[in-house]
Amino acid sequence: MKKDVDTQKPQVRFITDETGQKQFVVIKMEVYQNMLEELDDLRTLEERKNEPVITSEEMKNRLKRSGKLQH
Repeated sequence: MKKDVDTQKPQVRFITDETGQKQFVVIKMEVYQNMLEELDDLRTLEERKNEPVITSEEMKNRLKRSGKLQH
């Protein structure tokens, strides 16, 4: 189950090279995992964007007919 993402700006740290140029970003693991989940959700949306849309009522009817939802 996905946790709500903190709406405050996450604490970010940068690792720089000898000239001061940012080379790496350090973030909390939870923030990183949430970002990966969001990317996965976006990929799924992109893959399914051309699939036919059905109403929630039709989905309920299908689940009832298949026995996965009680009448």
